[in-house]
Amino acid sequence: MPMPRKNSTSAQKSNSSAFAQGYFRQPDVQGELVVFQSEDDLWAVPLAGGTARRLTNSRSEARSPRISPDGDWIALCAMEEGDHDVYLMPTSGGAMQRLTWLNSVIHVVGWSPDGQDVYFVSVHEAIHHRGADAWIYRVSSAGGPVERLSYGPAMTVSYQPPATSHQPPATNNQPPTEGGIVLGRNSLANSRWKRYAGGMVGELWVDAEGTGAFQRILKDLHGNPVRPQWIGSRIWFVSDHEGIGNLYSCNPDGSDLQPESFQREYYVREPASDGRHVVYHVGGDLWRIDVQQPRGPEREQRINIQWATQRSRMQRRFFFGDHYLEDIDLHPEGHGVALTARGKLFGMPLWELAAIQLGVRDGVRYRLQRWLPDSRVAVISDVKGQERLEVFSMEPTLTPGTSFRLPPGRVQDLAASSRHPHLVMTTSRMELWWMNANTGRLRLLDQSEVSEIDDPAFSPDGRWLAYSKN
Repeated sequence: MPMPRKNSTSAQKSNSSAFAQGYFRQPDVQGELVVFQSEDDLWAVPLAGGTARRLTNSRSEARSPRISPDGDWIALCAMEEGDHDVYLMPTSGGAMQRLTWLNSVIHVVGWSPDGQDVYFVSVHEAIHHRGADAWIYRVSSAGGPVERLSYGPAMTVSYQPPATSHQPPATNNQPPTEGGIVLGRNSLANSRWKRYAGGMVGELWVDAEGTGAFQRILKDLHGNPVRPQWIGSRIWFVSDHEGIGNLYSCNPDGSDLQPESFQREYYVREPASDGRHVVYHVGGDLWRIDVQQPRGPEREQRINIQWATQRSRMQRRFFFGDHYLEDIDLHPEGHGVALTARGKLFGMPLWELAAIQLGVRDGVRYRLQRWLPDSRVAVISDVKGQERLEVFSMEPTLTPGTSFRLPPGRVQDLAASSRHPHLVMTTSRMELWWMNANTGRLRLLDQSEVSEIDDPAFSPDGRWLAYSKN
């Protein structure tokens, strides 16, 4: 029997629903190919936009992809067989080949200009095993020993394009280069610590002649410059000295600072370039700039990506609750427990019958559940967008029996009396509060001028309260 034909409207709905909005990050570009990360896997899409194609289905997070100069290979960081290391795979997709066995790779920086070596950052020789002590290493794309470059601690390195080279190769264990070098020290991103100005602020160090003599540029820039790249005759980088992280460029000596991107809502993050185009992500979207076009906001273009995925990690699944237990409270008479797992609230008898889920099934976080003497459960809930105290009877209901406002600040700990419907709670404002769980009446019991109050506990008869206070 032939199947009924879909009309054009239903076909359009079916086609549009096949694509979802993803969160795209860590892009790299080579020619007309863009590789990026989403759902902890790598995807490929044309530079002009289109349907994204999944390249990996890894057991771990695949990150910091870097395409080889000939466009045939992708170097990436993954933890398929332990901790983070460098792997290699074809741009067309396929098996990943492990290149390093360090278990401490932070990210892949890029490729040597001749496409023979992969540069990456690692802390495997650092004394304190921190990012501030990371060095840049290289490994042959054919495999072999790793070699530490003699640039000192750094997070990125970029070389002057060959078209403008004029100097002989450097020595002292540095990779062959015929031009300048720019290093990014201390930091990879400025979007997490916005407008940071402390001791780990990003630094740009330039060896304009390729002789090994580096000078720091833009020392007086009141921002956090990160991820410098040598593109054409200028050095591009991300800085937030004007409020929002955007791309800027300057001459190798730091002069003629110019804006290159003009984002006003979200930071520019993780830019990469093949010398002709710069790609980066902003607020979960990928953008591109053709560096040969005149500077201005109209030069920035969002890459329109059609992204189809199963979203397997968002589907319902079964799991063993003991892997996700957050808090557990024993009934005063010892015949049951109240527990939270992954923000969900449950009551469970110790011997027979099943666990009962209380409250809203999904989309709400419950915490600090406590039994009351009459077998009701008091719990902190954010069901209405602001935390409140809710009291449930032992019935599988979606709504609580009563709900009360909480004292100012965030409740840090909650204790219940085993004799009376009384609760005490400590807050982030260094206060200790008492509440009647029947009426919601609040009373401030104590306050510290030094630090938060801890460990409230009722006496067995419910008449006394012990707690720790500095």
